Amino acid sequence: MANIVAVLWVLVILNAILLNDYHLSKSGVAVIVSAEALPAIVHPFSNTHLSRFHLDSSYNHNERWNDAHNCISSSLLSSPTVATTATATATAGVVLDRRQLNPSTPSSSILVPTPSPSPSETQSPPEVSVTTSTGSAPTLAPPITAPRPSVKPGLLTDYEYENYWDPDPNTLRLGVLLSFNENPEKREAAMVRNSLSSIRMAVNDVNRLGIIPGVNMSLMLRDSQYPGQFSSTGGAAAIAATGSLISAKSNRAKKKNSLSSFDPCYHFYCCYQCLITVNPIRPSGAKGVYVFRTAPTIMVIIDAVFEVIRHAGWGRISVIYDSNFLEFTARDYFLEKARSMGVVILEFYSLVIDGPTFDPTYKDIKKMIDNNHSRIQVLFANFVAQFGVLREMKDTGYMGPEYGWITMNDVTEPFRGDSNNKEYNGLIMIDNGWNMTGYTPYDTFFSSWMGLDPKDYPGAAQPRLDHGEVNAYACVMMIAHMYGEFVRRESALNPSSRDTLIRQIISGQHSGEIDAAKYYGKDPFMGPSGPITISNIGDRVASNIYALSMKDGRSVHFATIFGTNYTLVREPPFKDGYPFPPADVPTVAIRNPSWTNARGIIYGIFCILGIIITLVSMGIVYYYRNDITIKAAR
Repeated sequence: MANIVAVLWVLVILNAILLNDYHLSKSGVAVIVSAEALPAIVHPFSNTHLSRFHLDSSYNHNERWNDAHNCISSSLLSSPTVATTATATATAGVVLDRRQLNPSTPSSSILVPTPSPSPSETQSPPEVSVTTSTGSAPTLAPPITAPRPSVKPGLLTDYEYENYWDPDPNTLRLGVLLSFNENPEKREAAMVRNSLSSIRMAVNDVNRLGIIPGVNMSLMLRDSQYPGQFSSTGGAAAIAATGSLISAKSNRAKKKNSLSSFDPCYHFYCCYQCLITVNPIRPSGAKGVYVFRTAPTIMVIIDAVFEVIRHAGWGRISVIYDSNFLEFTARDYFLEKARSMGVVILEFYSLVIDGPTFDPTYKDIKKMIDNNHSRIQVLFANFVAQFGVLREMKDTGYMGPEYGWITMNDVTEPFRGDSNNKEYNGLIMIDNGWNMTGYTPYDTFFSSWMGLDPKDYPGAAQPRLDHGEVNAYACVMMIAHMYGEFVRRESALNPSSRDTLIRQIISGQHSGEIDAAKYYGKDPFMGPSGPITISNIGDRVASNIYALSMKDGRSVHFATIFGTNYTLVREPPFKDGYPFPPADVPTVAIRNPSWTNARGIIYGIFCILGIIITLVSMGIVYYYRNDITIKAAR
């Protein structure tokens, strides 16, 4: 529609979870939401009847949006809690994909709520049925046709917005992008579910507080698919293209799904985006003026790791990493950081987690540890690799009291049920710090979060905020505050042009003037996750990080790190009977050098030189042994 108001999409990419399975971000998603997270997002609709939406395992991924959103477009319209145009309240629920339901639900049968007919209707809306069998294409029933309700729901789909509602001149549309990821990982589901509820709470607060003068913010729901499934016009299509990045898992991330291939989406549409991802990769043309993030990058995590190393007094470490987790930019940063701190990297070992070279016994890692007499290991990997490596090292004696291990994320819970889990005692874990009690923005957020109804806001009212809720909230609020300040500043200069300015903003103009690095480069945003300072490339400069140690199946917080500020809470617990972490080099390695370590090679070279000098001296003496030397004396 030529006169439709252009979409302002605010993206927060769940790359660590979906691209890298990087739980440290625990940051969840601000506007990209994974389908697995939605089982609990089903809203308790009143006065609705259910239409059956049939799917089986052969259902074509590429047709999910076109089919599913016909059901969704109606199911959202009968939400008992709706909002007027002036105050958007996102409370509606969504069912998009067969994997969203309880695992016990048969995949061939999904119930999707659809609205009851209005009193003027004599017939119920037709049922949408998609029935497939192996190898056959789905047969679609006619799309749902439903009357436009009297008031607008708080959470709209793209289909609803363009088919049921005329664009409101004062509504700024915040896009919530749902990704169909193949990994039904429960942690990811919780992160996405909780983050979506946090986003909705943030939008409510933006409108309630009037942060953007004269502008109402509303949420819009859209599914992510591959670029070829959408037309090339409109900002929504550009953002949908970006969604395909989320499906690029580990070695499947080929050139087709590379970030650079989506540069035109960022260049042409100038969509302002907020990223929640620890991976520092961004499109080559996506400058900080259009992209920023509220979650710490892997560089911030690396800084925290080195703070722990420095305070432990370690000078020799080995690094075991998954290249999909610690990509080349982060590896270069790690090596440069080590050089600047005088830390010797004994080995930088690339961990292969799949393919023909995979070895579940990790014999190459053990050989590397033995050859280098390495005592301190740093492990960068996703959860699957973490579990495999740490469990094998524990079972084969490489997590004894003479070894120290540092890894990412609080992995206590999955290891708690492991046999002889006391062997994990002393495992140091670096994770996001979420409990900031006493810090006013956090306390305010926590109070509001605990006051939400979990039936309307799935995942809310949980006291442990370790699923990215605070970063998702900060993402929306930072965008709103930047636009709010921009509107106030420009309106003060030319009050008569405010309405025109607002229409321009909503149509996608002025995005280049909203630069997070300028707004938050010197004066941080005081959000619930701590002060957020944005660098000139849009990255978060520092974040609140916890250093934890595993002790008898539970995690013990022993230090808090914010940038270079290291606050020791308690001495880190270690093995029973060993109150202090191990030395970074065994004493036996010093007494018994060998040709397999640097010290032995140096000693050997000096010994060889000494032997050569001795032999040369003996040869000289022997050669001149018969010469007569006469000494004169007075």
